[in-house]
Parts: sequence; C-alpha cells; structure tokens
Amino acid sequence: MHYVYVLSGQGGAWYIGCTADLRTRLLLHQKRRVLATKGKGPWELVYYEAYRYQTEAFQRERSLKQFGGAYRQLRKRLAEERI
Repeated sequence: MHYVYVLSGQGGAWYIGCTADLRTRLLLHQKRRVLATKGKGPWELVYYEAYRYQTEAFQRERSLKQFGGAYRQLRKRLAEERI
C-alpha cells in the first residue's frame, strides 16, 4: 500500500506527504529527520488515505499540494470533524 498523509504542526502548519511505510515515515518526522518538517514539529497525523498503486498516491499528493479545490475540500472536512 501507498499512503498520502497530512500532518498538523505548531501554529496550524500542515505537511502533506506520500510514503509506502506510514509508521516509519511518521517516526522520521517526529525525530526531525525529514528536512521539510525538521524545525516545525511536533507533528500529529490528522489524516491519511491508502492507495494500491504508487502512481495513484502521487497523483493525489500532487492535487493536494496544488492548494486548489481538493486541498480546500479536505481542509474544510477536517475542520468540521474537529468541532
């Protein structure tokens, strides 16, 4: 399986990523071994999606990172769930 995941950090920061090993990747984020998130933790996993094929996961990650409709829809959904 391949995963697209969303982390929430201090000050409302978000990180969107893609990996084949979600648990290991989360540990790397927490241990500050991922350059993109190194100084912005601690991080909390707030959402993930599982895909059978890597190409599908990469496409979804790209659509979320473009901050268009898919991104706004996910932000809204997660905000509603946290209420």
